[in-house]
Amino acid sequence: LSDDEREDLFLSHRDIADIRRSIRRTIKAARRSRNAATARAGGGACEGSYKDDNGEEEESCLRGLEQFESSRILEERRVRRDRCLAAVRDEQRRQRELLGARRDEEALAEAS
Repeated sequence: LSDDEREDLFLSHRDIADIRRSIRRTIKAARRSRNAATARAGGGACEGSYKDDNGEEEESCLRGLEQFESSRILEERRVRRDRCLAAVRDEQRRQRELLGARRDEEALAEAS
């Protein structure tokens, strides 16, 4: 591979910044749609659009971004994650006290 071909295999810092900007615009558009009570009215996660910086219509897709649609959803996700981590740590602590070096993998899995 030439240097140019090798460089084309990876995202540049500018590519990553562009992707992040696009994600932010998509999330803002989804929030505006929700506030206008038009979000997901008969459509799938990838049906929607917003006006870009130049005023042109752009397609938007929330697939994989659903968790960022609202701060409430994001907070609920954080709470569930924190509770799960706490349950696993409690089970690990309990096993260390009762079992020493042995581990009960099923009990750990059940805790999560």
